[in-house]
Amino acid sequence: MKLTILSPTNKIIYDEVTKLSLDSEAGQIEILPGHEKLVAALNIGVAKIKTSDRVEVLAVNGGVLKVENDVLEIITSEAMLTKDIIKKDIEKAILLAQQKLSATTIPTELIRIEKEIKYQKLKEKMSKI
Repeated sequence: MKLTILSPTNKIIYDEVTKLSLDSEAGQIEILPGHEKLVAALNIGVAKIKTSDRVEVLAVNGGVLKVENDVLEIITSEAMLTKDIIKKDIEKAILLAQQKLSATTIPTELIRIEKEIKYQKLKEKMSKI
């Protein structure tokens, strides 16, 4: 299977994926070769990509997964490989998001900030792997 991960800041391509596991809004999904056509909303979570010679783990900040004819596409606001996660940047992002929280924050902004904190904490957890 071919996997393309698109975000505003990067594009990651895997030509020979044998298995993809990730969190959707409907629960954990695993995609194997020959999977039926699928479109799924993704949660903030971990994506595990297995190729013939390695397994890579990414933090995924939600998005959409499309599967068709062994071509997989993930469109997300951010996806980061474990090896690229820098702990000090995560701590700074969490602190900035927490400082934005206040009693006067409107509900939609509050939801966005809480999602940002959740994603940064996921990256922090993954950086310890």
